[in-house]
Amino acid sequence: MVRLARAAGLAAIALTDHDTTDGVPEATRAGEPLGVRVVSGCEFSVRAPWGELHLLGYFLPPGAARLQDFLAGTRAARRRRAEQIVGHLQRLGIPIELVDVDRAADGGALGRPHVARVLVEQGVSADMNRRRPSG
Repeated sequence: MVRLARAAGLAAIALTDHDTTDGVPEATRAGEPLGVRVVSGCEFSVRAPWGELHLLGYFLPPGAARLQDFLAGTRAARRRRAEQIVGHLQRLGIPIELVDVDRAADGGALGRPHVARVLVEQGVSADMNRRRPSG
């Protein structure tokens, strides 16, 4: 990503993954020799009375213990939710395994899009934007 930013002529980028700052140190190291500043950030899912928001925080201290504890709790809650969704789908007779959802997340924070991706890959759903599996 940092090389692409440099190739595009950017002097700075922000790395804002969902519920983690884990990629910031590596991106920062990659950016230094290229002259690309990496701003530490994170994307937080926030529930409000009118819906869900995706809030971006910038210039966060990635090594801060309180931040990391909060993010670990958020990731654990996402995992529990994914486990519940997978369990519900299995009870409906849909062949899905949590290990496949983990693979779809590729080390990132688990979320509904990863469940949807597995359902599409398995041919259970036609696209990732459907609310319910087709069939």
